[in-house]
Amino acid sequence: TFAVLTFPDSSLKVPEGTSVELTVRVRPGVYGVDIDCKAELVGARLVFKYARHFEAPNDAEQKFGSATAFERDLAIGRLNDDGTILLLPTRRPNQDNLSAPIRGNGSYVVAGPK
Repeated sequence: TFAVLTFPDSSLKVPEGTSVELTVRVRPGVYGVDIDCKAELVGARLVFKYARHFEAPNDAEQKFGSATAFERDLAIGRLNDDGTILLLPTRRPNQDNLSAPIRGNGSYVVAGPK
């Protein structure tokens, strides 16, 4: 498991008893997922768990002092249509976990400084 989506009660804005189609696709070659939900999402969150898969870039120690310093600057971002990344308010619910609100359909990735 590297990504967990949580949907608190009433986070899907549809009439009670209505089914909702939700598609989650892993982004090959990128630490991320694509989310497509056929309902409005309010209060849903995404958690990336990266303990088993994390490897800082080769030059992270030179640029940031250590892999740990690089890791502290990781955040979750949503890819914009123009190729830029909108960084989301990211929390760390546990060590090696990043959590951010799901802000609608789109591609969500773990982003780090350059």
